[in-house]
Amino acid sequence: MTSPYFQFANGTYRVNLDYAHPEFLTRLMDLLADAASQGQEFYVTELYRSISRSDALYQAYLKGGPRAAPGGVSAHNYGIAADVCADASPDPGLQPSWDPKRYALLATLCPKHRLAWGGRFGDSPHIGLPGYESGKDLALLYQQYMRAQGDDLARLKYVWQTAITL
Repeated sequence: MTSPYFQFANGTYRVNLDYAHPEFLTRLMDLLADAASQGQEFYVTELYRSISRSDALYQAYLKGGPRAAPGGVSAHNYGIAADVCADASPDPGLQPSWDPKRYALLATLCPKHRLAWGGRFGDSPHIGLPGYESGKDLALLYQQYMRAQGDDLARLKYVWQTAITL
């Protein structure tokens, strides 16, 4: 799968698509193409996030940084969430716009593509798989992840097979 919404201008990828749940990735790509057809391009800035990275971001959040969930209770930890960014300028490269109005289109497109919009809980750039939006929703995924063997990708695939219901 290729899409300009996951790539830097030089063609390299911002995110490792191997760590995205395949059905989530398909839905996300369809949503991004739909948004572009309506004149609003969004670029994926983060998809999979390791549990240790989530913990570090959460510690930064506790000190006044951007919103972040602790490790194990973020859908990013399971490759079923992405953060996107609107581009503020037609100039080459990504010039992030965090203006909430730029993300309003996601409120209508996410349900159309069977995705959940983070704006419902104050995180407008966040898109995730419905049903996996709270710590309670993610508890089973964390249990399965901790039960799995191997590297992060092997553990993710185990979670996808045993715990995610589409």
